Amino acid sequence: RETPPSVSSDVAERIRKQVASSPLSWGGADIPVTLSAGLATSGEDGLETGQDLFMLADGRLYDAKNGGRNRVVGLQDWPKSP
Repeated sequence: RETPPSVSSDVAERIRKQVASSPLSWGGADIPVTLSAGLATSGEDGLETGQDLFMLADGRLYDAKNGGRNRVVGLQDWPKSP
C-alpha cells in the first residue's frame, strides 16, 4: 500500500520537529540537532526504476540542505521555484 505524498510529508515534518526539539547532551552541553529530508514516491511522473526514485529523493534532500537545512522537501516543493 502506498502512502500519499501529503501523509509522507506530514510524518517527515513531525519527525523533523521532534529531532529539532531534542538536543543531544554531551559533556554537560546541549548540542542542537536538525534533520533534512527529501521525499519521493513511486507514482511520480518520469520514474521508471528504483534508481530513478532514489535519485529524485536524493535531489530533494540536497534542495532541503541548500535551502537552509532543517527542512523537508517533497512533491509539493518540486520543481524548485527559481
